[in-house]
Amino acid sequence: MVRRPAYLIAAFSLGLLTACGAASLPSPLHAAPEPASAPPPAGTPVGTVVSLGVDEPEGVAVDASSRYAVVASRDPGAVEIVDTTTLRVLKTIPIGAARHLELATGGEQVIVPSETDDLVSVLAIPSGTVVSAVTVGRQPHDATDLDGTLVVADELGGAVTATRGEENLGTLGGLYQPGGVAQADGLAAVVDVRGRLLDVYAVDPLRLVGRVAVGAGPTHAVGLGDGTVAVADTTGDAMLIVRVGAHPAVLASFPVPDGPYGLAVDLTRHRLWVASSGDDTLRMFTLGAAGSTPKLGPTYLTVQQPNSLAVVPSTGDVIVAGATPQGQLQEITP
Repeated sequence: MVRRPAYLIAAFSLGLLTACGAASLPSPLHAAPEPASAPPPAGTPVGTVVSLGVDEPEGVAVDASSRYAVVASRDPGAVEIVDTTTLRVLKTIPIGAARHLELATGGEQVIVPSETDDLVSVLAIPSGTVVSAVTVGRQPHDATDLDGTLVVADELGGAVTATRGEENLGTLGGLYQPGGVAQADGLAAVVDVRGRLLDVYAVDPLRLVGRVAVGAGPTHAVGLGDGTVAVADTTGDAMLIVRVGAHPAVLASFPVPDGPYGLAVDLTRHRLWVASSGDDTLRMFTLGAAGSTPKLGPTYLTVQQPNSLAVVPSTGDVIVAGATPQGQLQEITP
């Protein structure tokens, strides 16, 4: 989430109440949860660690072939195409600063929500060619692809936007501050970080179909492939399993210490990966039946500030981006 002074938060809140019809939302507003400020690792991080030569890499996706990882960097605002077998940077594409990356339908393209220019682009992997680009609302934070329709969280616009190709299909307000976006059963689940809510949207047309309260300070979510999503309650040191749909509901909650934030799922091996910035730790959970509480497995020491991660589909390895000026990338073999 983006940090801002208190006077800006107050002004922004007033604007949302006026412009987005927020009277229907619960009150009072909450402070936006943030990732913990990570200490240096307490030992040597496991696996392979390299420096990318960029500042604050945050946002990772691995293409369907498992050959290439795409990593977003804040400074310079760009994405790096990385060979997953060597962690060598093959290409850098200047495209603006993004915090989250997600594969588009088909797995050989990546969605890049650029917070610095209110633009959502789709890039081909590994060429980096821009397939499409469309202007959305203020500061797009995350996006997901519902069979060709992108649902975008406009973090500072208090809204979600739907796009298809280079067409903006429309925007819906009524959120305090949308953050992470995930998908399940053809629906988009959007974490409203300041409202402590999970909003569920359908597309064609874009519409809100359900809403449920989630935790003390949720930030991000990931789809689990069974009609549920896992939500990181970063402030509450917990993970929630939520059923999406017209009547979303929290099915399970389990503790994860030190600010769970970075998420990835391995549907092939039934694993949920959760990184906690507060202690530079990556935890593996084994997924069971839909809505059941995942079981804690091994834990791994990561690079500093592990805000983003992704799974290599062919191997099950996990790639972690350390969002520090050192710009580290780490690959862990479970």
